[in-house]
Amino acid sequence: MTNLKKVGDSVKGSEYENEEGEKYLLSAVTRCYQGTAKKPVYYLSQWQAGRWAYVSGLFRTKQDGVYSFDTRDNFGVRRLSTCILSEGGDSMTLQDGRATKTA
Repeated sequence: MTNLKKVGDSVKGSEYENEEGEKYLLSAVTRCYQGTAKKPVYYLSQWQAGRWAYVSGLFRTKQDGVYSFDTRDNFGVRRLSTCILSEGGDSMTLQDGRATKTA
């Protein structure tokens, strides 16, 4: 699990950082996905080698503030993960697996 705090906003989106200094960018989707049933709402990128590298699109779930996304490991196996935005977007949590229901 990765806990991130919002450190600023830019033209590209909202920037988040964890205690280890890893940086992530949450950007709104600005293109149209015609013919796709489930469209991403946000893009998640990570700061690597001096630039933002795309990680995945974030998709709505039935829970408010909870989004699903997937990545591929070194063997090409798809891994489902969850992004939880809280505190009005000031905090973001990335965790492996599906979101569990909250009360």
